[in-house]
Amino acid sequence: MVGVGSAAGVAVIRVGPGLRAPVVRDLERRVSALLRDGVRHILLDLADVAHLDAARLGELAHAYRLTLDANGVLGVAHASDRLRVLLARTGLLALLDADRACWPDDRPRLLCGPAFGSDARGAP
Repeated sequence: MVGVGSAAGVAVIRVGPGLRAPVVRDLERRVSALLRDGVRHILLDLADVAHLDAARLGELAHAYRLTLDANGVLGVAHASDRLRVLLARTGLLALLDADRACWPDDRPRLLCGPAFGSDARGAP
């Protein structure tokens, strides 16, 4: 299950624990809909995700590609240490890390700072 909200001008997609095969493509549909609506800064909240299988990693990579093709930025927040290691090993963390993403102003800090559960700083 994927839920969508927004904070500080960035769309936040709260990804539920079911981010595993079989592929449902719910995440892809949500990202595509936001991009069609003109949203260009999307943050995936992975707080409820304990595991990502190969299909879900592929879906994250596809969502990143969709966002990049639309001149947008896609990042992740609240990934557990285990997920961050997995994302790093696959090369996705470097692409989706909200700490390194090109966010407007200080929005990642607002979204991912201590009140939101991470220490993202964002780059201008």
